[in-house]
Amino acid sequence: MIDYKEIANNLQVIVLESPYDTLYSEEGKQLFSRLMELKIKGYTAIHGRGVMPFDTTDFIATHIIIANKSDPMNNILMSYKSTSFMACKKYNVPFPFLTLLKTSHKECLSEMENILLKCESKGEDLSYDTGWTINPEVRDNKKLQSFLKEIVPCLVVHHHDFYKIPHWVTLGILKIKTDQYFFKMGAREISSHPILKHPYLHNTEARAVIAENHQYSEFTMNMAKEFKFLWDQRITIKALTMEDEEKIAA
Repeated sequence: MIDYKEIANNLQVIVLESPYDTLYSEEGKQLFSRLMELKIKGYTAIHGRGVMPFDTTDFIATHIIIANKSDPMNNILMSYKSTSFMACKKYNVPFPFLTLLKTSHKECLSEMENILLKCESKGEDLSYDTGWTINPEVRDNKKLQSFLKEIVPCLVVHHHDFYKIPHWVTLGILKIKTDQYFFKMGAREISSHPILKHPYLHNTEARAVIAENHQYSEFTMNMAKEFKFLWDQRITIKALTMEDEEKIAA
């Protein structure tokens, strides 16, 4: 059995809030640059050249990162980003999941629009969690690679709880079976016909799924409980507030 606790003790969770509001800091600039480098390496290794692994939402999303504890700002091992619907409204940016579905799947689009209407009526937020990336160099360390995949549920649970985002959607890529992993976490298909051709990944087949905080699986909640210390010890690069801006201007 793999001693995950020993591996976890050598890791550092970092949360990079909206780079639009954090690039004023040297830490924010450095981390964002390393993050973009990781995405290019990670996506190219799986999908080949020609895939663009970032877009406008990378500047307003919350980025959840796992790094090597000995040099967390320079040695990123894994990351994903969470773009909330309310953040998109705040920055006047189209919600990326809707944009993607408009060009690829009308049935899922209709279901997603209904889901968002229900969230708005309840005053609840929803996010599109995507960009799941592991540093290709990790593949030589099978134990670490295995743990990084297993720790994702812990981060998802605590991140959504802390930022009060009770719902999230994503696309599971069939060829690497991430759709099955999301099912294991407690996600469900968005519609009765959820398979689509991902327009940004060379039309790779993907499955549209949705997850909600109250429907997480036992596996997910056990991981969240066991490795909560990683979340509790996180480093957060916080977004600049209006009050901060006023202080800087002064």
